[in-house]
Parts: sequence; structure tokens; C-alpha cells
Amino acid sequence: MSALHDSALRLNEASTEKEAYEVTFNAIGECLGHRAYGIVVRDGDHAKVMMNRGYAGGKIVDIPMSGAGVTVKVLTTGEAIYIPDSRNVDFFFQPPLANSLSELAVPVKVGEETVAVLNVESERLDAFGEQDRKLLEILASHTSNALSRIRGIERIKDSEEKYRRLAENS
Repeated sequence: MSALHDSALRLNEASTEKEAYEVTFNAIGECLGHRAYGIVVRDGDHAKVMMNRGYAGGKIVDIPMSGAGVTVKVLTTGEAIYIPDSRNVDFFFQPPLANSLSELAVPVKVGEETVAVLNVESERLDAFGEQDRKLLEILASHTSNALSRIRGIERIKDSEEKYRRLAENS
């Protein structure tokens, strides 16, 4: 719980989206400690693995939003998904963890828009309990708040700059 609290404090201080995602990524590892986890963000009509640890090959993938995959499904529905046994799931894109048997994916929303997914995987069946889900959902909520605040500040700065230019050209 102290790792979650510390990450909430660091998220309150984040000044960029990248920084907020980095704090979140580190907190996933500290709070859940699984070998494979990542953050997938929506980028137009694609989902991009922004950060990952333990994924096969460690490569960054670009997944069409119209394609298969647990994280794509979470990005399109805005609902968390827990898969206790991935061997029986037909919408898997490809398990990032070579022997992934269970997966938990939670949306990060800004307003009504799902902008990212926090994703953890395990080589064990039914590896995630209710406490894991709650921790990941709380972390997603803190991340959502940080992203909303950062985007709000960016909108204000943009508006101030436009107003300044308008005033200078008058």
C-alpha cells in the first residue's frame, strides 16, 4: 500500500503525460511485482505498447484498433478484463509473455475516453486476485486524474498563448 501511496504522490507532481506513464509503469512493478506488465496507449486507430517489462522480445508493437487482443478490447469497451486461463480465449492478439496463462487489463480513462490500458500477465493460471484488480484499478484512477490535470494545464497554456498572439496582433 505504501508503494501505491507513493506513486499517487508522484503522479500529483507529474508535469507531462510521459512522466505520468513512467510513474504508473514503475508503480505496477512495485505494487504487483509480476514479471510481465505494460502500458498500452490509444494512438488514433492503433494501440501502441508504450512501456513494457518481460514481454517477448521486449519489442514495442503497434496493434490495429480493429484487430484482436485483450488490450484492444479494453481500449474499445472501456471495461477491465480478467482472464484466469488465456488458453481458452479467442481474442488474444499474441501473448506478450511467451507462456502467458493469465492476464489482467484495466482501462485508464480521461473523461469518457479510454486512453490507455494497464496490463499485467503471468505464467500461472488464475494468478490475479481481487486485491490485484483493486490495486490496478486504483492506480488507473490516479493515472487518469494526473492525465486530466496535465491535459487541463496544457489547454490553459494553449489558450493563453492564442490570446497573447491575438492581443499582440491587435
